[in-house]
Formats: sequence, structure tokens, C-alpha cells
Amino acid sequence: MNPTSENPKNEKTFSQKIWTAGFILALIVALFLFFTASVHVFILILVGALIACYFRGFGSFIQSKTKWSSKISLLVSFLTTLVFVFGLFFLAGSTASSQYADLQDKFPEILDKAEKFLNETTVGKKFADYMEDFEISSSLESFISDFFKTTFGGIGDVFVILIIGIYFTISPKVYRDGVVQLVPPKNRKRAKEIIEKISNGLTKWLLGKFFSMSLIFVLTAIALAIVGLPFWLILSLIAGLLVFVPNFGPIISAIPAILVALSVSGSMTITVIIIYLVIQLSEGSIITPIVQNKLVNIPPALIILAQIFAVILIGVWGLIFATPIVYILRTLVQELYIKPMEKKAEEHLL
Repeated sequence: MNPTSENPKNEKTFSQKIWTAGFILALIVALFLFFTASVHVFILILVGALIACYFRGFGSFIQSKTKWSSKISLLVSFLTTLVFVFGLFFLAGSTASSQYADLQDKFPEILDKAEKFLNETTVGKKFADYMEDFEISSSLESFISDFFKTTFGGIGDVFVILIIGIYFTISPKVYRDGVVQLVPPKNRKRAKEIIEKISNGLTKWLLGKFFSMSLIFVLTAIALAIVGLPFWLILSLIAGLLVFVPNFGPIISAIPAILVALSVSGSMTITVIIIYLVIQLSEGSIITPIVQNKLVNIPPALIILAQIFAVILIGVWGLIFATPIVYILRTLVQELYIKPMEKKAEEHLL
């Protein structure tokens, strides 16, 4: 056999590989640029999908317990949620609203008192000077301003989220089949299975999050009310809501409570710090592992890395929604790459 006769064929194969690699790289870059340019749209769709997962999951739970039809169970899930939200606002809304308004008005005074208290001690004075170097007040003001200018800052975007969530909830099959149609016919069954797995996983994750958020809110409210901390209800609500943000949420939620405690007394500050440490450590080391491991298990280090990259790429909403994004990407990688690769390896061994 003449080796030179195979050379053109080998060169052609190598050339094809180069073009293929270049095409894949260009596609990845194009997708990345497209994603960064339309990231807020993806966030809107993701939140709408999470709303749909909540109502569909709640409806499925009601259906499993009552044996009602799926439509009736879905309607009951919606009405139950509506009654719960309005009932919560009716019972605690006025108190929380008044405390929020008072906290907003008195926040500059609270900061001044906290700064004066810190300046009375050597360690506190160094800490206050350190914080002043970072211009915390202007940074906080800038952050809040940017927050309300982002995707969820406008009423129109909230309306879009609700509309997307309602449509996804009422007729998920239409949108699922629309995505599946983009897949080659031989792989459509597999695509439906993957979409169903992602949907079930997000529903379980939401269930775990809502349980943790409710528990942290109740525990924090009881503890702060017992010690007599001002604005205890709104601070507890902040603590419960920020449990949704893994790793960084509990730290952020403790800051306003500690500032309020500093404006009261040193002993109150120590008490509040202990309360938050005990509750948040319990949540991080006991509640969340027990709940999430039974529902959706995602390695904590992976979530932290995802939050760092997501914040760099898409800002604060990457920090908030890093977990569902990681779960979706992790599931896609497992189902589309790892499992087929392992299956091929097993076939070669046989």
C-alpha cells in the first residue's frame, strides 16, 4: 500500500477537524454573546417557569391526596396560594408595612448611632474606619438604585413574569412540545424525558426553599420579638426572603438587624449576633442538608462557584438564581454528555 495515497485523505480529515473545531468555538462565542445580550429575557423566562413549577407541583400534590382532576387541583393550588398571600398581608401586612416605613425613615439615624457606638471602642473604631474607606453609604444607595432599574424594577416586567408563569402553568405541554420540535425526531422522546426531569427537579428545589424560608422567618421572628428588637417583623421577613439566595443571603440579612441592634445597646448587639448565628448555622448545617438531600442535591461548592461567575456575567440576579441555573445546566450535561459517554464506554468493554 502506497502511504502517499492516504496522505490527501488524512489531510482532508485533519482539515475537516480544524473547520469543525472552529465552527464549534464560533458557535460557543456566538451563544455566549447572545446570552449576555439577552440575559434579562432569560431571567424573565426562568422566573416564569419557576412560578409554573410551583403551581404545577402544588397541584400535583393536591391531586395525589384528593384524587381530583388535574384542572381542579391546579385551580385549588392557585386559589389556596392567593388566599394565603392575602391572608398574610391582612394579618401582618400593616405591621410589616409600618415597620418598613419607620425603618426607612430612621435608617440614617440608626447608622449614626451604630457609628457612634463603634467609635467608643478601639476595635469598633478601626472597623468603622475600615468601612468608611469603602464608602458603604454611597455603595448601598447605588445598589438599591440599580436594583430598581434592573429587570424586576419595573411593573411591566413583573407583569411579563406573571403572564409567562400563567401560560406555562395552564398549558405547559404546548411550550414543551414546541421545544421538542426543535430536536431531531429520533431524539424527541429523550428530550421530553429531560425536560420532565428538569421540571420535577426545579419543583422539588422550590419546595425545599419555601420550607426553609418559612422556617427561618418563624424562628427569627420569635427570637427577635422575645428579645425586644425594634422592627423585628420586617427584619425577620428579610431573613426569611434572603434564604432564597444561598450562601450570601443569610449574611446580607444579618446586616440590618445588627445595625439596628447597635443603635440600641452592646448587649442587644451580642444577643442578635448569637441569634442569627444559631439560626443560620442550623439552617445551613441541619435544615437545608436534610431537606435538599431528599429533594435536589447540588454540591455547595458548585453553587458558590456558579454564583461568582453568574454575578460577573449577569449581575445580582445571577447571585439570586444561580442554583436553578446550575441545576438546569448540570442536568443537561449529565443527560446529554456524561450518560451517553458512559454508555459508549460500557459497550466498548462488552
